[in-house]
Order: sequence, then C-alpha cells, then structure tokens
Amino acid sequence: MKSLQVLDAEGNNPVSVELQVGRTILRREDLTLAQCVSVPVVNEVQFLRSNGEYFAKLVQGGLGELTNCPNHEEPLATWTIQTHVGVAWFFFGDFGSSAIEVRDNLGRLVAKAQKIEGTMTSDQPGKVDKAYLLRIAPMMDGSIAIFGILAVNNLLKP
Repeated sequence: MKSLQVLDAEGNNPVSVELQVGRTILRREDLTLAQCVSVPVVNEVQFLRSNGEYFAKLVQGGLGELTNCPNHEEPLATWTIQTHVGVAWFFFGDFGSSAIEVRDNLGRLVAKAQKIEGTMTSDQPGKVDKAYLLRIAPMMDGSIAIFGILAVNNLLKP
C-alpha cells in the first residue's frame, strides 16, 4: 500500500490518498470519503461514494475539439468523468509530464495540475520524489480533480 500527501495552500493535510492495486481511496483521518476502482475489462474506473454506491465513471475520450487544438504538436490524451445524472468533466493533457487541464461540459477550465520541483526539505517528515500543484476553480469538487488525475496516472494507462 502506498499513500500520498495532499496539502492545501496553508500546508494543512485535509485528506489522504491511499493507493492499492486497482483501487484509490480518499480518506479524512479514519473516515473513507470516496474510492475509485479499476474495471480493466471495459478499461474504465468507477468512482464510488464512501458507502460503496456508484457515483461516476472515468473513460478514455471526450470533448474531441479540445484534443486537436492547433497549439499542440500532437493530440492530447483525453479522459472523461461521467456521472449517472449526466454531468461530465474532461481531463486532457500530457499525462506523462502531469500537465493536465480539467474542463466542464461547457469547456470552462475548472482545474489545472502541473508537476513542480519538490518543496519538502530534509527536516520535514517523509521524502518526496514528485510534487504537483493543483489549482481548482471555485465551486469545483476537488475530489473529482484529484481522483481523475490519480486514476489516469495510477489505475489506467493512456
């Protein structure tokens, strides 16, 4: 089992992320908030509420016009989170370098992640080999952004 630190702008640890084989769990102290589970047969990840109830799925593809933007030399990998009530978020970017944008169904940027230089010093607990900056727009559910990025990078390979 591997865990990740999630720190807010003030350095607080609001949630923890636990990576297991085929599963990622989002926790607040000892309480499971949500989890996502890989379903390799259909190449998707299912997002589950804390009680195990299905909430949404992550599938490859979606919002095609953004993946073929003339600003990019190659089409960007794209993933879509679709809820059971039709809400969608689109994740696209260079997942290998962790430069990822999240857009809503109107194409508005609602979150952005980028790899940054490690900020932990030797006197802080734990050693960090990778650090990411995740910016989330007001009214965007942070767990959707975190889970979507972690799922693509750890549970599925574009």
